Amino acid sequence: MLKKLGRILLWTAAAASLAAVWAVDDYYRQRLGLSRAQSLLLQGRSEAAANVYSASRHSPWRNSEGEAGLAVARALSGSENVEGATSLVLDGIPVKLLLHQSLQSGEYAACLRLARLAQRNGHPHGALYGAAAELELGRLRQASAAWRRIPASARPAWISRRFESALALQEKPSAGLVFDRRGRSLGSLDGKGEFQLGEGIDPLLVPREAWQRLQGQADGAAGTRLSIDLELSRAALDALFGYRGSIVLIEPSSGDILAAVSDRRTWKKGGTPAFDQRREPASISKLVTMTAALRAGIDADSEMSDSRCRGFGTYGGKILYCTSRDGPLRSLSRAMAVSCNVAFADLGVRLGRQAIVDELRLFGFDQALIGGFGAGRILEPSGDDRQLADMSIGLEATEITPLHAALLAAVIGDGGQLREPRLIRARDGRLGLSPQVRPPADAARVLDPVWLQPVLDAMLAVTSPWGTAAGVSPRGFRAAMKTGTGRNPGMRFHTNYIGVAPMPHPQVAFCVRVTDQRTSRRVRRASRIVTRRLLESLQRIVGKEGLDPAWLEYAGG
Repeated sequence: MLKKLGRILLWTAAAASLAAVWAVDDYYRQRLGLSRAQSLLLQGRSEAAANVYSASRHSPWRNSEGEAGLAVARALSGSENVEGATSLVLDGIPVKLLLHQSLQSGEYAACLRLARLAQRNGHPHGALYGAAAELELGRLRQASAAWRRIPASARPAWISRRFESALALQEKPSAGLVFDRRGRSLGSLDGKGEFQLGEGIDPLLVPREAWQRLQGQADGAAGTRLSIDLELSRAALDALFGYRGSIVLIEPSSGDILAAVSDRRTWKKGGTPAFDQRREPASISKLVTMTAALRAGIDADSEMSDSRCRGFGTYGGKILYCTSRDGPLRSLSRAMAVSCNVAFADLGVRLGRQAIVDELRLFGFDQALIGGFGAGRILEPSGDDRQLADMSIGLEATEITPLHAALLAAVIGDGGQLREPRLIRARDGRLGLSPQVRPPADAARVLDPVWLQPVLDAMLAVTSPWGTAAGVSPRGFRAAMKTGTGRNPGMRFHTNYIGVAPMPHPQVAFCVRVTDQRTSRRVRRASRIVTRRLLESLQRIVGKEGLDPAWLEYAGG
């Protein structure tokens, strides 16, 4: 009897142990399923998420999170009516993230369904996103009424300004809003498609060319997003304070024009000086001469290791001077760093006229347009050796705009590719939160990637202690640069300082052009001050986070 009872107890204990193991395993499988379903929601795969939630419908461990998740998935997918879904516990579901994600992606109807579900179940962000979705769907009266019902304390400042701007267009149904790269308001398009600057926006921050390109952009889109970054544009304009000139910033990987500003006196002359003011490239052309040598298979580094900068050279019976006598060059990088005119003039003459002209054209010179913008020009494609020497170092024979100069640097920052610059980045909604970004134009391969390192080494040497841009880069934010100082006939001195930053992973290409200085010494000093200011601002704004901060910052966290 005791043996029988012992066997019964043993089997009972074993069964209980197996049941416990099964229960624990089933519980964790259920939790894993819920986690997978939530991951699918965040990936935008709401129907797949709903299927996973539904599969656990009869599980004894199915909890309130599963019920809430299924309702949220159905709301986003629109597969079932969830109007009656109440008494849900939404704490375990990232509702705010899903609301903003659906709003940002332009899924306004899904956002509205989820917002209503959230509002019925007491979620604090349901009313806010419901009003936003109504607005984006064009239901302006409903949006206005929903907005008024939200307590003032629950309206974040970031969206209040956007709501007010968008609602102001109720009487102008054909108009649209214009935003900067990050979705900040720049102004609006009126019923005729003409751009009107927003209150408090300095006209110097938005290139006139953008005003023209916005004409006719009101093609049914509630909003248009420019490539211009308002904060970077202000920083560039501040960097110019006290000096004449222009600054252009470009994102190398896309060709987006992040800033194109000029001082007020230059701006008042009309047009967009950052895009159409033509001056000698000066010594930034030495980069093109260098790449022409690489293309021709010439080991310029080895040749310059035995060269000396004597301060002058004779070409076609005429003397060409350097700005200083720098002695032994020792390397191509040092020749670039001290910007020895004779070293690169010698290289250009050795390469021959056709090689230099062909290289300039590869970099966009003499193209009618680059992305619809005016390109640099070769003014004198023929001449004697002195004229060829000048062309090789960017004097007299060629001219370039600040935009095209920035594009030269962008080629180096984008792995040797020349991209078309662009000003119109995306269609958007009324709140500037749902950009449908246009893909960048195809890039033209200009340089073999294996040539990039020697070019970058030479540009980095320019900012070294012995380079012409020594001390310009802030500590911890190194730029690869090339400086150039020129003087067009009948004009005062100007500079083109171009580069990419931060190294080793550049996110911004730039051109700083300073003009109207009486001497080369003054214009170089002014350019160093302006460039230093600009790079300090780039370090603060771009830093390690990149050009595009997480969009969730606009949702208040």
